[in-house]
Amino acid sequence: MLKKISGSATGGDRNMVDVDVISTLPDELLYHILSFLPTKQALATGVLSKRWANLPRPLQVLHLDEDGSNPTRCRSFISLVDTLMLSHHNQHISITSLHLKYNGSSHLLSRFKLDQWMAAAKQRHIQDLTLSLPSFHLPPCILTSQTLVLLDLTSLFIQPSSSVHLPSLKTLRLQQITFDSPHDPLRLLSLCPVLEDFHAAHFYFRQHDHATYFTPLPNKNLIKANIFSTTHLPLPMSAFLNLEFLDITKGTFNGDAFPTFNNLIHLNIYETSFRGWDLAVHVLQKCPKLQILNMRTGQREEDWIFDWGYEGPNREDWEYPAYVPECVSSHLRIISLSDYGGWEDDLRFAAYILQKARVLQVMTIHCFDMCYCNSYHRRLVEILSSYPKISHACELSVVTKGNKENEASPWWAPDRPFMFIAASLYFLYLVQR
Repeated sequence: MLKKISGSATGGDRNMVDVDVISTLPDELLYHILSFLPTKQALATGVLSKRWANLPRPLQVLHLDEDGSNPTRCRSFISLVDTLMLSHHNQHISITSLHLKYNGSSHLLSRFKLDQWMAAAKQRHIQDLTLSLPSFHLPPCILTSQTLVLLDLTSLFIQPSSSVHLPSLKTLRLQQITFDSPHDPLRLLSLCPVLEDFHAAHFYFRQHDHATYFTPLPNKNLIKANIFSTTHLPLPMSAFLNLEFLDITKGTFNGDAFPTFNNLIHLNIYETSFRGWDLAVHVLQKCPKLQILNMRTGQREEDWIFDWGYEGPNREDWEYPAYVPECVSSHLRIISLSDYGGWEDDLRFAAYILQKARVLQVMTIHCFDMCYCNSYHRRLVEILSSYPKISHACELSVVTKGNKENEASPWWAPDRPFMFIAASLYFLYLVQR
């Protein structure tokens, strides 16, 4: 970075002098700055000046990314990884972090020396490892690393054996992973004794064994999980009973089998197909210490108009439960409801929470984009604000993305033709029903 500064000259004139401010920084700070650059760019800074050429490169933090399809660039990328991982000059340097992502030319995959690269990483005491390598098998040596603390894998095939042991692993992230059997991810979890943070999204299996799944004992250290899938994952929730933070989609578990989480304080839940607010109450009942609930209901904007597409119970049939979950009466501080349509049962559920949550501080409601006209927004705020609140500290906020300063046309207005046609069809449906 060049900074122009003023300096005195003969005759009282003022000169502007260019000063390279970054190059004046101490080596330790420059080294820290370089560690945030992709490794290829960090190495290229050596051509800037003698000052940069003599600066040691951050070979403990390697960020290697190749998304192009140019064969020459891909060969250069593979050669760079070979040099950094396998060169005798680097073998004595420990690797704190390695990020390796390749999505380039597929015909060059045979040139990859992934087994050798990972063996070198393990030997150099790798701590954080991120791999995104479509169509590759994860080298087994990585699953016996004694130093690995974070493992982030995408688009790989994993085959955990009985020799797997990751005694230092605290964070495990698996996305679009292929296993042999539904037993494999459970086996992998059971062999990470100090795991604290687990992320899972979209598993695939070469075999589908319908036998009873092995259920690992709850890991007392595992306090945070993020489990996302539009289909059921073979991850029994009983393996996660000590969680304090959970982010989950409804498609990954059976609501009736939702276990009791005695320690859970923060829950983000996304319902893939909304069937009423009974599930929300059921979940609240199973989380006695819950303080924060973010719930995306999965209601669809088209159902807001074409309610014959809704397959659940009548939207006006939901009634207050006869009981109040412990978390609602004693612990719930923040609740956020997304995909909120303003149906009668939606309003009843909001009223139920406002009337029963004694320590509630914030209720935020995110409405459909369709509901963006100011008149609708104001009316919804009026209705919700009219409900009695047991917590005087509670702040109610109603958010609509498209809410504008100027009054927008209502969704049924003729100047919005699609919505006008939809509303007309809905009216005909009601007349004929």
